[in-house]
Amino acid sequence: MREAKLLRAHVVKEQRATFSAAPGTEALRPGTATDISNLFMAGDWTRSGWPATMEGAVRSGYIAAEAVARAAGQVGEFLLPDIA
Repeated sequence: MREAKLLRAHVVKEQRATFSAAPGTEALRPGTATDISNLFMAGDWTRSGWPATMEGAVRSGYIAAEAVARAAGQVGEFLLPDIA
C-alpha cells in the first residue's frame, strides 16, 4: 500500500440526496417501540442516533431487532458499538 499511487479519482454526488438536518428534528423522530404490543418500527426516519440515511436505517433495523429479542424474553445485542 505504501507504494500505491492514486491514478484517477472521481467524486459522485447526487444533489437530491444531500440534506441538512435542522436542529430539533431528532426529537420528532419516533422510537422503535409502539403502543401496539409486539409491533416495532425501523427505518431511516426512526430515532437511531444517526441521520436519516441508509446507514441510519440499517442501525435502526438492528435497534428494532434488539427490541424484538427483548420482547421475546431473549437477550440480543446486534448493534455494534460506535468506534471512534
